[in-house]
Amino acid sequence: LLMIVIWCIGFFYGEHLQSGSSAQDQVLEEVMVLFGQDVTTQIQSYLQKITFENKSNMGITIGIVTLILSSTTLFVDIQDSINNIWKVKPKPKKGWLKLIINRLISFSIVIALGFLLIASLMINGVIVAVTNLVMTYFPFIPIALISWVNTGITFSVIVILFGFIFSFLPDAKVKFRDMLGGAIFTGLLFMLGRYGISIYLNLSSTASFYGAAGSIIVMLLWIYYSAAILYFGAEFTKFYAIKFGAGIVPSTFAVAVEQTEKVKKTGSDAEAHVGDTIQVLKQ
Repeated sequence: LLMIVIWCIGFFYGEHLQSGSSAQDQVLEEVMVLFGQDVTTQIQSYLQKITFENKSNMGITIGIVTLILSSTTLFVDIQDSINNIWKVKPKPKKGWLKLIINRLISFSIVIALGFLLIASLMINGVIVAVTNLVMTYFPFIPIALISWVNTGITFSVIVILFGFIFSFLPDAKVKFRDMLGGAIFTGLLFMLGRYGISIYLNLSSTASFYGAAGSIIVMLLWIYYSAAILYFGAEFTKFYAIKFGAGIVPSTFAVAVEQTEKVKKTGSDAEAHVGDTIQVLKQ
């Protein structure tokens, strides 16, 4: 997934995927801000092992196809999880067509992620240039104000990303206002978690305790937290849409799911309760 994002940025810059490219450096800078030097070095070594530099056309083609399949599989899994949370399910007879649509949507989100990162990096670059200019000619303006502007832009990019996920990934339709409320809530949690995890990693000895595997542990911690926030945000979006909005409606290729639990075996009065419905969960 990271390689696909770097490829998108490299395409924008007119570069190839290779070690030392501006695209890779820009992404690694963002990784360093979040995870620190150790994790960045580890990721950089991974990227160097899978670059397309000095490979045959066949190797490049196979590598690109493999990257696309692996990265889109991630979003297909996320789609299944959100479908389960929102109580919708694809129609069985639309299997192959739905599979193709899912892959196209997932790949589109991956590409959108790359271009969102491009926009974020460009805006950050403009902010840095403006900051230097302002500090030169207007030194009395507090630097914290510009920092807050940068944070606001980062938050906006994150909200847009979650909005894409909640709008296009699940097999359901949700009104824009309901989606926006869920995306903003999820974005706030994500930003709070980003700073919280960064503080925790700086103050704790988690990475050093595990030695060489410490950077992997740090990445797994962040991935676990990000997944938890995403699914919690999906649950909040469902609650918000049902309670205050227009609800969640299955898409053209999906149906609403109703879950029931029936008694199969009980204690001494088993015969009296076999087949009874004890709980109904309905969208």
